[in-house]
Amino acid sequence: MEGLKVLLVEDDKLLSQIYQMFLQSLGHNIVGVCNNGEAAISICKKSTPDLVLMDIHIEGEINGVQTTEIIYKKFDIPVVFMTSDTKQSTLDSVLHTVFYGYIIKPIDKSVLGIQIELAYGKYTSEHELRYNKERYNSLVNDSLDTIIIINEEGIIEYINSAGLKLFKTPYIENIIGLPILSFIEDDSKEIYKKKIEVKMKKDKKVNYFEAFFRNVYDKRIEIGVVGSVVNFKNKSAVQLIMKLAVMLQELERHSWE
Repeated sequence: MEGLKVLLVEDDKLLSQIYQMFLQSLGHNIVGVCNNGEAAISICKKSTPDLVLMDIHIEGEINGVQTTEIIYKKFDIPVVFMTSDTKQSTLDSVLHTVFYGYIIKPIDKSVLGIQIELAYGKYTSEHELRYNKERYNSLVNDSLDTIIIINEEGIIEYINSAGLKLFKTPYIENIIGLPILSFIEDDSKEIYKKKIEVKMKKDKKVNYFEAFFRNVYDKRIEIGVVGSVVNFKNKSAVQLIMKLAVMLQELERHSWE
């Protein structure tokens, strides 16, 4: 791992000097050293460190736990706690806080290096996952095609903005939580079951098909549908992409298959 920009918050001068030597030996760049929460927040604002090493019991009006809460909320910077206090109450005090490591003093250089690497690795993985999830949600919700996600019981768990327009309602509660079959015409239910339920059990792609649905005003609409089995809320589900059949050209249908 490449060297990180590290902020060290430690009120023991001797330990602070030792940890600075450790960090430099490990190839990290020390962007700031301080002994209180107010200064730590100020350094984060000016220098934007990659990671903060935070003593829990520090000088000043706010302790290390309170400082960490502010740093994470304001700057989204990962914090690793350091403490010689082994009391259960001290551990309990940090559990409601977002932190990425907890090291008991005295600290060995190799342990410090490993903890920093693990903490930053966890942080970057979570950050990437959160970014991808937000990007996916934005793409899905902004899609011009209707996107619906159905769980294994056939209940609608998600619908995007285009889907609300297709089914003629501004209210998501008119769709979410209801069986998909309640919107499908009786003469199309067998088609749906054959195309969707069988594919879901086999974890396969749902090829293009057309079926008659009804919107919330009970108006009959013919819809072209494709889909795929996805993981939604840690469970198997089907994501359906829909469009009015009259809008689909033959070439477009082939491109969906």
